[in-house]
Amino acid sequence: MTVNVLLDSRELVEGALASLCAGTGPVTIDIESTGLSPVVDKIAGVAVHDPETGTSYYLPVSHLYTRNASPEEFMGLHDAIVHRQWIAHNAKFDGAFLVRDGWSRYPDHCTMIMVKVIDFTRQAGLKALSEARGFDQQHFEELVDYKSGHNISELPASRCLSYVCDDVEQCWITYVEESAKLATLPQAEIYKLEMRVLPFVGEMEVEGILVDTAELEKVGVFSGAKADEITPRLWAKFKEALGCPGPALCRAPCTEANPGCEFIIHSPKKLSLMLYKYLGLAPQGKRPKVKPGKSANEGSVDKVAITLLAASTGFEWVNWINDYKEALKAKGMAKTFIDAVGIDGKIHTTFGQVRAISGRFSSASPNLQQVPAHPSKWAKAPLPRDVMEAIGLDPDLPVPTFRGAFNAGPGRYLLSIDYSQIEMRIFAVMAQVMALVNGFNAGLDAHSNTASIIYDVPIERVTEEQRTRSKTMGFGMIYGMTESGLSNKLNILQAEGKRIYARFFEAIPEFRRFLTATHEFCARYGGVYTQYGRWVPIPDINDRAQNIRSKAERLSVNARIQGSAADVMKVAIARVGTFLRSRGNDDIKMLLTVHDELVFSVSDAISPLEAFNMLSPYMVTKFGTLELTVDAEYGSAWGLMESLFKKEVVGEAEPGLVFDTARLSEDGFLGDVTDLLEYYQAGDEGLLVSFRNLNGTFTLHTSRVSAAIIPSIDILDPGHRYVTVP
Repeated sequence: MTVNVLLDSRELVEGALASLCAGTGPVTIDIESTGLSPVVDKIAGVAVHDPETGTSYYLPVSHLYTRNASPEEFMGLHDAIVHRQWIAHNAKFDGAFLVRDGWSRYPDHCTMIMVKVIDFTRQAGLKALSEARGFDQQHFEELVDYKSGHNISELPASRCLSYVCDDVEQCWITYVEESAKLATLPQAEIYKLEMRVLPFVGEMEVEGILVDTAELEKVGVFSGAKADEITPRLWAKFKEALGCPGPALCRAPCTEANPGCEFIIHSPKKLSLMLYKYLGLAPQGKRPKVKPGKSANEGSVDKVAITLLAASTGFEWVNWINDYKEALKAKGMAKTFIDAVGIDGKIHTTFGQVRAISGRFSSASPNLQQVPAHPSKWAKAPLPRDVMEAIGLDPDLPVPTFRGAFNAGPGRYLLSIDYSQIEMRIFAVMAQVMALVNGFNAGLDAHSNTASIIYDVPIERVTEEQRTRSKTMGFGMIYGMTESGLSNKLNILQAEGKRIYARFFEAIPEFRRFLTATHEFCARYGGVYTQYGRWVPIPDINDRAQNIRSKAERLSVNARIQGSAADVMKVAIARVGTFLRSRGNDDIKMLLTVHDELVFSVSDAISPLEAFNMLSPYMVTKFGTLELTVDAEYGSAWGLMESLFKKEVVGEAEPGLVFDTARLSEDGFLGDVTDLLEYYQAGDEGLLVSFRNLNGTFTLHTSRVSAAIIPSIDILDPGHRYVTVP
């Protein structure tokens, strides 16, 4: 039976430290804190369970009515167990507080991550795990009324002893049970990866990213004004479509007997009635679920349904409904972000390593992954000059954006490095689509190459429309897009979407085989593995209902590809984080991971190219027969980035400068694919090719250099080593 000891005297502390120092095996640890933020909250106490002696200790640090540990005793606990492995249930949370206050490292094991890696569908809370094995553990809310603003440090440590010691003991039991399971499973390597990543994710959370709240306020004001501007236009269109005889009827309440046009647009029920009952439009998309006792709406009003409705009716103005909703959402998001800014002027999001079934990072409090990479069409269009001035915005300045509010601060800049078309590359390798693999290896643009295959035309004759459609199809198929979904995305008729959908499978038969093999494996084993060995359970794969089963099949394919991409990102974070830690300074800090992108804060003393050359080798990696390459942007703010390498090429290639292919080959450019950045389509004459060397970027045509880049030749190819000027 475990003995619980409250370390509230010098003698007890000294005895405990001596006992812990004498041990060699792992210990479990857990911290209690005054809140959830390692930036502003304090450690209330540290609990340690020593399985070798069957003893659990609690060292109070900031409790009321208690003899708390001195700073020397707090660090003494660290020194007593530093040579032993540390196990925690929420290792990132505990480690962030402990490292902030002087401890040397994050815990070595995390039982919560271990449980989720073994089986994502399981409840991973320590209380739930304990109760599942019959242990009736006290819940935190039974001890502390945290909803009223109280925290555990307000209690005497003696009141908390049983609770905190139960936590570390149950953590040990969980570790023993789950580590034995993990040792027999392929997921063991994924767990090791998660633990390598964990400290660096914790450091990103604590570091946070600077935010200009004034810019966010502008985004909120602009978005609200946009919603207000769209509203009367929509009302007018509804009035026109209904054939309302006059404004009196339009202002009437929206009832079945008297449909008024000036209704609350963000009310799903009223919007549905107006579209499907009063206008008589045919419902599109999924029918909404109806709760017992509630009246049924006539049809869905989600984004997909509205887009389909606009396409099917020819009422282009129906798309304004989505614009209105997005504007309203952006207004609320701006407020959420402003409220999340801490006293240090930063947002400290919480990254979830195992909250998404695919293994991709999630972001919460607030969710920074919902920050749009590019403004929507409605957000790009400025309001009338007088309206902009009335809401306090300068009409001569660019429209405010979310990313424009995230910045590096004085003396620094942001550097964003993201994987280039990573999921398309992973799909090409996993599905063994050799035409795509060879295209990537040759440095061809992925979407132009896909279009060339699908439409059976030479890549140099691929039109922009074909490239755009192929891009949509490529990503859509990975995410399980249906025929109707493709039609909606391309804004084309269902029949045309069906034809293009079929053509995709005809042109790339490997994809059909990949789908079939994935579905069959999933149905047999109840889930799929990523390329790195992460197990993704798909519980509904054998459901009797075809729609549920079909959704599970789409998820199985997406999980393999997106999950593998997530694993690649985690490997990169571990490698980059290890490199940055070895440098021993903070001139480069890792701030955010958003999808396939890593964002860094870099000192102005380091050039963007120098920083990229330091970091990119730890991100570029082989995936099967393909190299996963990266692109880079930099700027003072996340929304003011410029490409580090790419040069925009406008217009078609023209007769111009001749380049020396032999010399390029001798110098390793034509023979080393890793130096090739991108192919740009340049009319019927051929392709523009971007190469990179340590001195920058230069752009060449396959038969001649485009006249469009003549001004930059002297900078990019000093001395005209590779280019002859006519």
